Amino acid sequence: MNLVVSIGNTTVRFAAMEGLKCRVLQAYSHTNLYNEDEVQTLVYKFGREFQKTCAIASVVPSLHARVDEIVTKYFNLKVKYLSSADIHLMKIFYYPQDSLGPDRLAGVLGLRAEYGYPSISVDCGTATTINVLDRNGDFVGGTIAPGVGMSFQALSSRTALLPQVSSNKVAGFIGQSTEQAIVCGVYWQSWFGLIETIKNISAIFGKLENVVFTGGNALNFSKLIREAGFKIDEQLVLKGLSRFLHYHDECY
Repeated sequence: MNLVVSIGNTTVRFAAMEGLKCRVLQAYSHTNLYNEDEVQTLVYKFGREFQKTCAIASVVPSLHARVDEIVTKYFNLKVKYLSSADIHLMKIFYYPQDSLGPDRLAGVLGLRAEYGYPSISVDCGTATTINVLDRNGDFVGGTIAPGVGMSFQALSSRTALLPQVSSNKVAGFIGQSTEQAIVCGVYWQSWFGLIETIKNISAIFGKLENVVFTGGNALNFSKLIREAGFKIDEQLVLKGLSRFLHYHDECY
Protein backbone atom coordinates (compact mmCIF):
# COMPACT_ATOMS: atom_id res chain seq x y z
CA MET A 1 0.00 0.00 0.00
CA ASN A 2 1.25 3.51 -0.88
CA LEU A 3 0.42 6.84 0.71
CA VAL A 4 0.06 9.69 -1.79
CA VAL A 5 -0.89 13.33 -1.30
CA SER A 6 -2.29 15.86 -3.75
CA ILE A 7 -1.94 19.46 -2.57
CA GLY A 8 -4.31 21.58 -4.64
CA ASN A 9 -5.32 25.22 -4.56
CA THR A 10 -8.51 24.40 -2.66
CA THR A 11 -8.07 21.02 -0.95
CA VAL A 12 -5.41 18.58 0.16
CA ARG A 13 -6.17 14.91 -0.53
CA PHE A 14 -4.54 11.97 1.23
CA ALA A 15 -5.04 8.56 -0.37
CA ALA A 16 -4.03 4.99 0.41
CA MET A 17 -3.36 3.40 -2.97
CA GLU A 18 -2.99 -0.25 -3.86
CA GLY A 19 -1.65 -0.12 -7.38
CA LEU A 20 -4.13 2.07 -9.26
CA LYS A 21 -6.93 1.37 -6.77
CA CYS A 22 -7.76 3.94 -4.12
CA ARG A 23 -8.58 2.11 -0.88
CA VAL A 24 -8.95 5.08 1.48
CA LEU A 25 -9.38 8.77 0.66
CA GLN A 26 -9.56 11.82 2.89
CA ALA A 27 -9.73 15.47 1.79
CA TYR A 28 -9.03 18.57 3.88
CA SER A 29 -9.31 22.29 3.42
CA HIS A 30 -6.02 24.14 3.86
CA THR A 31 -7.18 25.38 7.28
CA ASN A 32 -8.19 21.95 8.60
CA LEU A 33 -4.74 20.66 7.79
CA TYR A 34 -3.55 22.46 10.94
CA ASN A 35 -6.24 20.93 13.16
CA GLU A 36 -4.58 18.23 15.28
CA ASP A 37 -7.86 16.41 15.88
CA GLU A 38 -8.35 16.13 12.12
CA VAL A 39 -4.83 14.78 11.71
CA GLN A 40 -5.36 12.18 14.44
CA THR A 41 -8.53 11.08 12.64
CA LEU A 42 -6.51 10.76 9.45
CA VAL A 43 -3.91 8.55 11.13
CA TYR A 44 -6.59 6.37 12.73
CA LYS A 45 -8.44 6.00 9.44
CA PHE A 46 -5.36 5.20 7.35
CA GLY A 47 -3.22 3.18 9.73
CA ARG A 48 0.54 2.96 9.24
CA GLU A 49 1.08 0.03 6.89
CA PHE A 50 2.65 1.86 3.95
CA GLN A 51 5.73 1.55 1.78
CA LYS A 52 8.71 3.67 2.81
CA THR A 53 8.03 6.75 0.63
CA CYS A 54 5.06 9.08 0.24
CA ALA A 55 4.63 10.74 -3.17
CA ILE A 56 3.28 14.29 -3.25
CA ALA A 57 2.07 16.50 -6.09
CA SER A 58 1.77 20.10 -4.95
CA VAL A 59 0.88 23.47 -6.41
CA VAL A 60 0.93 25.24 -3.01
CA PRO A 61 4.52 25.46 -1.69
CA SER A 62 3.41 27.25 1.50
CA LEU A 63 1.80 23.98 2.69
CA HIS A 64 4.86 21.79 2.17
CA ALA A 65 6.21 22.15 5.70
CA ARG A 66 2.90 21.11 7.27
CA VAL A 67 2.34 18.15 4.95
CA ASP A 68 5.96 17.05 5.45
CA GLU A 69 5.41 17.15 9.20
CA ILE A 70 2.27 15.01 8.99
CA VAL A 71 3.85 12.43 6.69
CA THR A 72 7.14 12.10 8.58
CA LYS A 73 5.86 12.46 12.15
CA TYR A 74 2.63 10.48 12.03
CA PHE A 75 3.33 7.97 9.26
CA ASN A 76 7.12 7.72 9.58
CA LEU A 77 7.59 7.94 5.82
CA LYS A 78 10.07 9.68 3.55
CA VAL A 79 8.68 12.45 1.34
CA LYS A 80 9.12 12.63 -2.42
CA TYR A 81 7.72 15.58 -4.36
CA LEU A 82 6.88 14.77 -7.95
CA SER A 83 8.80 16.72 -10.59
CA SER A 84 9.52 16.30 -14.28
CA ALA A 85 13.18 15.60 -13.49
CA ASP A 86 12.16 12.26 -11.96
CA ILE A 87 10.23 11.02 -14.99
CA HIS A 88 12.06 8.78 -17.46
CA LEU A 89 9.35 6.38 -18.64
CA MET A 90 8.08 8.99 -21.12
CA LYS A 91 9.47 12.00 -22.94
CA ILE A 92 8.23 15.42 -21.91
CA PHE A 93 7.97 17.98 -24.70
CA TYR A 94 7.42 21.04 -22.52
CA TYR A 95 9.81 23.92 -22.00
CA PRO A 96 11.26 24.54 -19.55
CA GLN A 97 10.34 21.14 -18.16
CA ASP A 98 10.47 22.27 -14.55
CA SER A 99 7.61 24.69 -15.26
CA LEU A 100 5.20 21.79 -15.81
CA GLY A 101 2.86 21.71 -12.83
CA PRO A 102 3.17 18.58 -10.65
CA ASP A 103 -0.62 18.17 -10.67
CA ARG A 104 -0.65 18.10 -14.47
CA LEU A 105 2.28 15.68 -14.50
CA ALA A 106 0.61 13.34 -12.00
CA GLY A 107 -2.60 13.41 -14.01
CA VAL A 108 -0.72 12.50 -17.18
CA LEU A 109 0.99 9.58 -15.42
CA GLY A 110 -2.42 8.35 -14.27
CA LEU A 111 -3.81 8.78 -17.77
CA ARG A 112 -0.93 6.85 -19.28
CA ALA A 113 -1.16 3.99 -16.79
CA GLU A 114 -4.94 3.55 -16.79
CA TYR A 115 -6.22 4.68 -20.20
CA GLY A 116 -3.51 4.20 -22.81
CA TYR A 117 -2.53 6.63 -25.58
CA PRO A 118 -2.93 8.76 -27.55
CA SER A 119 -5.22 10.27 -24.93
CA ILE A 120 -6.25 13.57 -23.41
CA SER A 121 -6.90 14.48 -19.79
CA VAL A 122 -8.98 17.51 -18.88
CA ASP A 123 -8.46 18.71 -15.31
CA CYS A 124 -11.30 21.00 -14.23
CA GLY A 125 -9.97 22.61 -11.09
CA THR A 126 -9.16 26.18 -10.11
CA ALA A 127 -7.69 26.33 -13.60
CA THR A 128 -8.86 24.11 -16.44
CA THR A 129 -6.03 22.29 -18.16
CA ILE A 130 -5.93 20.00 -21.16
CA ASN A 131 -2.99 17.59 -21.27
CA VAL A 132 -2.03 15.45 -24.25
CA LEU A 133 -0.26 12.11 -24.67
CA ASP A 134 0.81 11.27 -28.23
CA ARG A 135 0.89 7.87 -29.94
CA ASN A 136 4.15 7.00 -28.16
CA GLY A 137 2.78 7.83 -24.74
CA ASP A 138 4.90 10.98 -24.53
CA PHE A 139 3.61 14.24 -23.07
CA VAL A 140 3.39 16.87 -25.82
CA GLY A 141 1.81 19.79 -23.96
CA GLY A 142 -1.69 21.17 -23.68
CA THR A 143 -3.63 24.25 -22.63
CA ILE A 144 -4.32 26.25 -19.46
CA ALA A 145 -7.43 28.40 -18.98
CA PRO A 146 -9.39 29.88 -16.08
CA GLY A 147 -11.63 27.40 -14.28
CA VAL A 148 -15.36 27.90 -13.79
CA GLY A 149 -14.97 29.34 -10.29
CA MET A 150 -12.17 31.67 -11.37
CA SER A 151 -14.32 32.93 -14.25
CA PHE A 152 -17.18 33.74 -11.87
CA GLN A 153 -14.78 35.59 -9.56
CA ALA A 154 -13.17 37.55 -12.40
CA LEU A 155 -16.51 38.87 -13.66
CA SER A 156 -17.41 40.08 -10.18
CA SER A 157 -14.02 41.51 -9.17
CA ARG A 158 -13.22 43.23 -12.48
CA THR A 159 -16.59 44.92 -13.02
CA ALA A 160 -18.56 47.46 -11.01
CA LEU A 161 -22.06 45.99 -11.27
CA LEU A 162 -21.86 42.26 -11.94
CA PRO A 163 -22.57 40.13 -8.82
CA GLN A 164 -20.58 37.22 -7.46
CA VAL A 165 -22.17 34.00 -8.71
CA SER A 166 -21.30 30.46 -7.69
CA SER A 167 -24.23 28.41 -8.96
CA ASN A 168 -23.54 25.53 -11.34
CA LYS A 169 -27.19 24.97 -12.24
CA VAL A 170 -27.82 25.80 -15.89
CA ALA A 171 -31.30 25.91 -17.38
CA GLY A 172 -31.00 26.20 -21.15
CA PHE A 173 -28.75 28.47 -23.17
CA ILE A 174 -30.37 31.83 -22.47
CA GLY A 175 -30.18 33.47 -19.04
CA GLN A 176 -33.17 35.63 -18.10
CA SER A 177 -31.51 37.39 -15.20
CA THR A 178 -27.99 38.71 -14.71
CA GLU A 179 -27.11 35.77 -12.47
CA GLN A 180 -28.51 33.26 -14.98
CA ALA A 181 -26.74 35.00 -17.86
CA ILE A 182 -23.40 34.75 -16.04
CA VAL A 183 -23.92 31.08 -15.24
CA CYS A 184 -24.93 30.29 -18.82
CA GLY A 185 -22.06 32.30 -20.26
CA VAL A 186 -19.36 30.77 -18.08
CA TYR A 187 -20.75 27.25 -18.27
CA TRP A 188 -21.41 26.99 -22.00
CA GLN A 189 -18.33 28.91 -23.13
CA SER A 190 -16.21 26.66 -20.93
CA TRP A 191 -17.83 23.50 -22.25
CA PHE A 192 -17.86 24.36 -25.96
CA GLY A 193 -14.33 25.75 -25.69
CA LEU A 194 -13.20 22.39 -24.33
CA ILE A 195 -15.09 20.45 -26.99
CA GLU A 196 -13.62 22.50 -29.84
CA THR A 197 -10.10 22.18 -28.45
CA ILE A 198 -10.47 18.41 -28.01
CA LYS A 199 -11.82 18.13 -31.56
CA ASN A 200 -8.81 19.96 -33.00
CA ILE A 201 -6.32 17.93 -30.97
CA SER A 202 -8.05 14.75 -32.09
CA ALA A 203 -7.58 15.81 -35.71
CA ILE A 204 -3.82 15.85 -35.14
CA PHE A 205 -3.57 12.34 -33.72
CA GLY A 206 -6.53 10.61 -35.33
CA LYS A 207 -8.54 8.33 -33.09
CA LEU A 208 -7.90 8.90 -29.40
CA GLU A 209 -7.91 6.02 -26.96
CA ASN A 210 -9.66 8.10 -24.31
CA VAL A 211 -10.61 11.58 -23.19
CA VAL A 212 -10.70 11.65 -19.40
CA PHE A 213 -12.04 14.47 -17.23
CA THR A 214 -10.93 14.95 -13.63
CA GLY A 215 -10.92 17.68 -10.98
CA GLY A 216 -13.63 19.06 -8.71
CA ASN A 217 -15.44 21.03 -11.40
CA ALA A 218 -15.69 18.06 -13.78
CA LEU A 219 -18.89 17.06 -12.00
CA ASN A 220 -20.49 20.30 -13.25
CA PHE A 221 -20.24 18.82 -16.74
CA SER A 222 -20.83 15.16 -15.86
CA LYS A 223 -23.96 14.67 -17.99
CA LEU A 224 -22.37 16.34 -21.01
CA ILE A 225 -19.13 14.41 -20.55
CA ARG A 226 -20.89 11.06 -20.63
CA GLU A 227 -23.11 12.07 -23.55
CA ALA A 228 -19.95 12.96 -25.50
CA GLY A 229 -18.54 9.47 -24.85
CA PHE A 230 -15.81 10.74 -22.53
CA LYS A 231 -14.85 9.44 -19.07
CA ILE A 232 -14.67 10.94 -15.59
CA ASP A 233 -11.98 9.83 -13.17
CA GLU A 234 -11.81 11.86 -9.97
CA GLN A 235 -8.71 9.95 -8.85
CA LEU A 236 -6.54 10.41 -11.93
CA VAL A 237 -3.87 12.47 -10.11
CA LEU A 238 -3.78 9.98 -7.22
CA LYS A 239 -3.34 7.09 -9.66
CA GLY A 240 -0.47 8.95 -11.30
CA LEU A 241 1.25 9.44 -7.95
CA SER A 242 0.86 5.75 -7.15
CA ARG A 243 2.30 4.83 -10.54
CA PHE A 244 5.19 7.21 -9.93
CA LEU A 245 5.97 5.54 -6.59
CA HIS A 246 5.94 2.10 -8.23
CA TYR A 247 8.31 3.34 -10.94
CA HIS A 248 10.48 5.23 -8.44
CA ASP A 249 10.91 2.18 -6.20
CA GLU A 250 11.90 0.07 -9.21
CA CYS A 251 14.59 2.57 -10.20
CA TYR A 252 15.92 3.32 -6.74
